[in-house]
Amino acid sequence: MLDESLRWFITGAGEGLGKEVARKLLQAGASVFGTVLYEDEGEEIAMEFPSFSYAVLDLSSTDDLREKLERIIDRNGPFDVLFSNAGYMLYGAAEEASEFEIEHYLKANLIGPMILIETFLPSFRMQNGGLIIQMGGSGRVGEAGRSLYHTAKFGLTGFVESLREEVKPFGIKAVIVETSDLGNGFYRENAKVMALDKTYDNTPAHSFLEPMGKAPSSLERLAFQISRLPSRPSFPTHIVYGLDSLNTSRQALKNDLRSYTSQVQSAARIDLNAKGPGRPKKGEEKPKKKAKKDNSKSPLFRPGRRKQNKE
Repeated sequence: MLDESLRWFITGAGEGLGKEVARKLLQAGASVFGTVLYEDEGEEIAMEFPSFSYAVLDLSSTDDLREKLERIIDRNGPFDVLFSNAGYMLYGAAEEASEFEIEHYLKANLIGPMILIETFLPSFRMQNGGLIIQMGGSGRVGEAGRSLYHTAKFGLTGFVESLREEVKPFGIKAVIVETSDLGNGFYRENAKVMALDKTYDNTPAHSFLEPMGKAPSSLERLAFQISRLPSRPSFPTHIVYGLDSLNTSRQALKNDLRSYTSQVQSAARIDLNAKGPGRPKKGEEKPKKKAKKDNSKSPLFRPGRRKQNKE
């Protein structure tokens, strides 16, 4: 069920998932403020939904990002839900990334979203609540050819997981949404590619050059689920949509569990209080070996004499 009384702030509302979520909300009569990269993207949505408000904002411009966001919140807030969705895909091996690509990508996909979330916290605290929805990666596993993408997504995951515990006393909730390939432009025509080195041809790092199959999940269905997300009875840290993403994550966690379990003994080798094989607990002494009984003084003991069996 959609709560029409909630006011949403959506980044990356000009295309893809952000646009579809904004349209779902606006169709239901909810209040939406979105950020877009280009003016015509915002105008297109506003023509269809006059109640839609927007601002042209690039999260990679981090120098004055906080000030711009504060002005938007002051003029258009308060907001109840922050949907941090903006970002882009950059394909290529780690070695192929230029310094400019690394810096720009992490500003747009990691640092910018962190500043965004931080800027909303004071107003959420004043309201005694708010919901932060951060788009996460898919599958919880690093893939070749997507090193910068996973750097940003793993960083945001750790950030939101920690933040979630910090803001819980103020009634603020934070979740990470993970999803399968939706067949939209994010992984496909809108993705950027580094200057490729032939050294990595025919290796996993360049596997993204191969034709992609049919996407397993629906953009429209995901947008519908996210628009209804605030009405969920509970908010786990990770909310997964798409069985492809869920199964990949489950397998990755199983593999990690097997790996960690196999390292119990080696992990304990540096611990002062660990009880490894044959090691006593702290404060305990090793059991003394039982001394052999000295029979040399017994009257029945005769060196070199064998015991005779009775017939």
